[in-house]
Amino acid sequence: MKKKIEMSLKKILGVILKTILGMVAIVLTYFIVSLACTLIPIGPKQADKDQVIYLRTNGVHMDIIIPNELISDDLKEIVACNDSDSFMAFGWGDKEFYLNTPTWGDLTPSVAFNALFLKSESLMHTDRFKKRQKYWYPVPINSAQIDLLNQFIKASFDLDIENKAQELKGSGYSSTDQFFVANRSYSFFFTCNTWVNSAFRKSGIRSCLWTPFDFGLIGMYD
Repeated sequence: MKKKIEMSLKKILGVILKTILGMVAIVLTYFIVSLACTLIPIGPKQADKDQVIYLRTNGVHMDIIIPNELISDDLKEIVACNDSDSFMAFGWGDKEFYLNTPTWGDLTPSVAFNALFLKSESLMHTDRFKKRQKYWYPVPINSAQIDLLNQFIKASFDLDIENKAQELKGSGYSSTDQFFVANRSYSFFFTCNTWVNSAFRKSGIRSCLWTPFDFGLIGMYD
């Protein structure tokens, strides 16, 4: 009986060990592939550009910042863009992560787990600025690229039947920013930074092959 119990325990421990090793292998593979794709640039180099947009990052999360005059009329309409502001920032991310993690000190394991592994709602985040900030990274683009970028950003909003963005009233971090219901779900394979990179890639702006990180794009324009 004792031997049977020992054999059963060994089998259980073996399964647990294999599971842990399998998870470690998956995580390592993810980061190796992510890093490789991050370091592969695609799209045209910075030439023949007559406009400028910007990137910003808090060290983990990126936003796209567009001068007011380059924001399309239909995008301005759905977010009620204020012409008195000179710039508007656009970001995309997991709903719970955005609302419950205003700073990285507020991040909990449950919020991180739910964002990465479970299908969850996402939000668009906008912020307004009167003047350019010194920590922004300039990205030269042309007119065709800004048109495609506006289209990509607009398509990221989950619009209501009246073609308006669905704002979460009172959910912003300050008086200048807003949250809106967004399309798509956050995951290991489509993060806030993947959204920014996808916006650039689909607009013909130089970007990474694919990336969940911020440093690939930031490095191109630093």
